[in-house]
Amino acid sequence: AAWLHKATRNPTFLSYIQVNGQTLVADDSDNTFGWDNKHVGARILLSKAFLLQRVQSLHDYKGHADNFICSLVPGTPFSQAQYTPGGLLFKMSDSNMQYVTSTSFLLVTYAKYLTSAHKVVNCGGTIITPKRLRVIA
Repeated sequence: AAWLHKATRNPTFLSYIQVNGQTLVADDSDNTFGWDNKHVGARILLSKAFLLQRVQSLHDYKGHADNFICSLVPGTPFSQAQYTPGGLLFKMSDSNMQYVTSTSFLLVTYAKYLTSAHKVVNCGGTIITPKRLRVIA
């Protein structure tokens, strides 16, 4: 529904998310964005509505997006990501670059939203700025 709302601007899709969002979130800890799983991307997209358009009913999506970021940033208490010695994200042994590329896209996109909203991500006391997200991407 998030992608349909973005594409059509039809408020019915946003209403659907507002009513059913808690049920649809399913596994909040799912931090893989790929061709067959768009949940993290939808959470980042919905966080934009909260951050920039101030749709208060979508405030949880900023938290979901922040959790995703905290799972990726090295040195944070919640970091779960692996990186190669050269600094490349290592997500899956098969077709790793699709995950690197899509995750980099989400990092840059979220950094853009945070910059526009003058916000940061707090990962258990470690502050992550939009600039740091761009560096990681």
